[in-house]
Amino acid sequence: MKEVITYDGSIALRGDCRYIGKEFFIKNKQCFFIEGRWYRINSPKIAFDHEKLEWVIKDSLSSLLYYGVVSCKGSELSYGYFTPNISKNVHFYDGSQIVFALSDLIFEGNPLFTEGVNGIYYNKKTTKVGSAFTDILKPRKEGFYTFPFNYGSEGLIPEFSKVFNKEFIGDPLISSHYNLLEPFTWGVEFETCRGGIPERHLAKNGLIACRDGSITGFEYTTVPLSGKTGIQEIKKACELLNKYCLFSEMESLHIHVGGFPKNIKYIVALYRLCYLIQKEIYSLFPTFYVDTSQFKRKGYCNPLYKVGMHLSDPDQIFNEIYYWLSNGDIFKSFPNSNHPLDRSGQHKWEVSPRYIWLNLIPLIWGNKGTIEFRCHTPTFNSTKVINWLFIIVSIMKYAISHVDDFIGKPIDNIKSASLSNILSECYPADIVKILQFYIKKRISHYSRRSDATGGKEITAELNNINIFSLTPFV
Repeated sequence: MKEVITYDGSIALRGDCRYIGKEFFIKNKQCFFIEGRWYRINSPKIAFDHEKLEWVIKDSLSSLLYYGVVSCKGSELSYGYFTPNISKNVHFYDGSQIVFALSDLIFEGNPLFTEGVNGIYYNKKTTKVGSAFTDILKPRKEGFYTFPFNYGSEGLIPEFSKVFNKEFIGDPLISSHYNLLEPFTWGVEFETCRGGIPERHLAKNGLIACRDGSITGFEYTTVPLSGKTGIQEIKKACELLNKYCLFSEMESLHIHVGGFPKNIKYIVALYRLCYLIQKEIYSLFPTFYVDTSQFKRKGYCNPLYKVGMHLSDPDQIFNEIYYWLSNGDIFKSFPNSNHPLDRSGQHKWEVSPRYIWLNLIPLIWGNKGTIEFRCHTPTFNSTKVINWLFIIVSIMKYAISHVDDFIGKPIDNIKSASLSNILSECYPADIVKILQFYIKKRISHYSRRSDATGGKEITAELNNINIFSLTPFV
């Protein structure tokens, strides 16, 4: 068979080549068949996709490509195109701007490169680290992530949950104590003041970054969690937050719990139980948490109001609770719509009745079906989060099992409860002992009233000082 000289001077058989633009190109080596026609390797219309490991048309609607670092050998970086993959792609500071890189594996084991602020890689020898460098790498809320940056996570939960359920890697040796949280589900909201978790870590770890105008950083919300995986996700989320973010006195921790009955009697029982124990709840936290407007913009976890407490009939009691929470509406049936102060679901800060430590609005309105517990200092400590989760779940369990004790009579005729009794009824003795000791330590710390905003607790945690003698049990 006849031999020909190809475009780069190499010799090949004529049958193995295509003749394009008056030059020969070796098929599948120097030219490629893409979407119904052959393209030469030096055509500006095509590029090699380093994610899919195939040649693609650059301007094709099916090929929305990133251009960035695709390999690294010593200090030499190679650039190319790749299909975006948020579970792999990282950012790289090239000395003048931040660009994409195919994967963190490019830099792994190379002593010249390191992961810096917010997961952005850079060359340690050629990058001048200083205030200007830090400012360049500081995350801006707008544009830091590729997904929609909203005031709530609802629209992204299905997509992120799908990735999480597929890719999350758990620990098979985890304790079975997580079974004690059944049948409830939960979602945790972590508020931050600085930093940002790289996008590649979010979906596979069940975390969604949300907008919150009351804080300077991102709010990270977990997808709905339960059981063994849910406990492990709390631990993994805290690892990532500790690595990439910071918090201050101006933030907080919120937990949404799902699975509580959307039933008037049970809601009234929970409301009354929480009203009776709220003084003890506040004793676990800084003095100013009963009115955070003393050091924040406004009160974010206010006390429950004494509504309907003189009544006996649960329907009448609930009517008064509903009237207060709805800002003056009369209860007819559980609404399928959002709260009347935020029909769009994008102005939650205007729903003033939600700013109480027990927020029932997500249970009563719409289809979220959760109760939000808002009273907790900000933390990235998984043991604190898990302890608080077990405490609030016990409160809900106790309200369900004692529903008749909290209805049918005025509040003054109801026997008071305590966290110690509630925990003792809900959990085994070894768990109760650990939680009661934790509660005792928190009450002791805040009874001295020398930490009115939680600053000492926060400083201790950021410096890895265990002031509450934390004992993990899961």
